[in-house]
Amino acid sequence: MPSKKKTGRRSFLTKQQINVLRLRRKGLTQEAIAKKLGTSRANITILEKRGMENISKAHETLRIWHDIEAPISIHIRRGTDVFKIPDMLFETADISGIKVNIGSVELVAKISEEKHVVNRRLQSDMDIFVSEEGDIDIQ
Repeated sequence: MPSKKKTGRRSFLTKQQINVLRLRRKGLTQEAIAKKLGTSRANITILEKRGMENISKAHETLRIWHDIEAPISIHIRRGTDVFKIPDMLFETADISGIKVNIGSVELVAKISEEKHVVNRRLQSDMDIFVSEEGDIDIQ
């Protein structure tokens, strides 16, 4: 049985939005969700749209916070060869006097796991943040 995650005041999503997004993630159509929850398809559309907007705002808020908190932030453009990114990161870290806690191979693997890479090229822009302790976060 899947675990039930606590929600509520600590989330930007309402319980209804979470429910709709979970059901959509399982592959249900808006019409099927509306029938299941006893509401209109229009209401499901609004709940899904607002839930996705809240998620987008949360992501942007985290990106801004990382930018404020991290002494190093590097913006990498779409189309960049992932094998060039470690040198870009380590060069910037060296200038700042920060030792990054990950090697080149691990960094490329982490980027490839978290971002869409085709033929060694990033398919979307990304940001890498490095904390004072040398920990990285990829957004």
